[in-house]
Amino acid sequence: METLIEKVNELKDSLSNTKEVLDIKELNEEIKKDKKLLELLNEYHLYPKEETKKQILDNELFRKYKEKETDLNILILKINSELKQITKKDKCGL
Repeated sequence: METLIEKVNELKDSLSNTKEVLDIKELNEEIKKDKKLLELLNEYHLYPKEETKKQILDNELFRKYKEKETDLNILILKINSELKQITKKDKCGL
């Protein structure tokens, strides 16, 4: 059991250092500094309007974030696929 916990921790560490995760963390920091984008996002959460949504979607920083978010989701899908393959192999061995 201890070996499994160590392996999971190694996996978490290696994932934290992937390009996708590092990029999205960097963009998160940039977004936190962008007052205008934050105001638009807050406004949209309070009063969802198409005009506000369009302004958010037109924001370059937001678009970059969404692209990196997609890359991260693809990475998660790949990991899940690999984990399914591992569990299938283990079940066959029973």
